Amino acid sequence: GTVGGAIQVLNTSDVDIRFCKFFDNRASSQGGSIYLADSIVDIEECVFEDNEAPSRGGAISISDCTVNLSGSEFRRNESTGGGSHGGAITFSGDDVTIDNCIFENNEATYGGAVNIESGTSASVTNSLFAVNTAGQYAGAIKFVNQFAIVVANCTFVRNTVTDYAGGILFNSSVASVV
Repeated sequence: GTVGGAIQVLNTSDVDIRFCKFFDNRASSQGGSIYLADSIVDIEECVFEDNEAPSRGGAISISDCTVNLSGSEFRRNESTGGGSHGGAITFSGDDVTIDNCIFENNEATYGGAVNIESGTSASVTNSLFAVNTAGQYAGAIKFVNQFAIVVANCTFVRNTVTDYAGGILFNSSVASVV
């Protein structure tokens, strides 16, 4: 489909996605595996591998949601169309928490692993970002227009970018990196 190659969640609260595996899913626009909009969602202990969307979120595209993501793995996901965002995840609006996750070998033009923009708060903790690639900005994580950001106890290894910030890019954001 156009959005959410495996799952679409729209205008829903209290959605739990747990212990699932998403392999080789495709969407023609965004959210190779999952597309979330206007919802409250918990994603726990899931595996996302080899998913693809050309525009936004090779594995997951999130718009105007509150999302808690924990204990999940993202490997070889791509969002590689011209101007693509978030090889594994792209997020815009409301709040996102990412804890104890692994991001390896994901690729996008902006935010090789994760793209987070225009939200109230973002917390990324206890996670590994390794060998992710961006064509222009932020090999691992790109934050834009985010009001409150916490990045703590994360490991960044061999993330690459052609232009700016191999690890993290903060643009018009308020951040705390520990």
